[in-house]
Amino acid sequence: MSAYTLGTRRGYAASVTSSTATKARDLRRQRKSGKIRAGSADEEMTLVDHLKGMHMTEEGKRELKSLLICLVTLGEKESAQKLQQTAENFQVFVSP
Repeated sequence: MSAYTLGTRRGYAASVTSSTATKARDLRRQRKSGKIRAGSADEEMTLVDHLKGMHMTEEGKRELKSLLICLVTLGEKESAQKLQQTAENFQVFVSP
């Protein structure tokens, strides 16, 4: 072993492998922790927190406006009103 290296090639490879395995294991845990499990004690609170994090993007709002204009133009005023009311209710529900 040299004064300028951390160890032998074999030792270094083992270190990299274990480091990679640890990172992979941590990533799996993070992915699993984000799931909402049916029947779990905190299922409802997790779902509410998830829904609060949702919001309409500016692009989504533009698309909604275009769709509403198209519906009104095609004579589907009732459908446009229902869609607009649903979007407003969604915004009220998820806004802080």
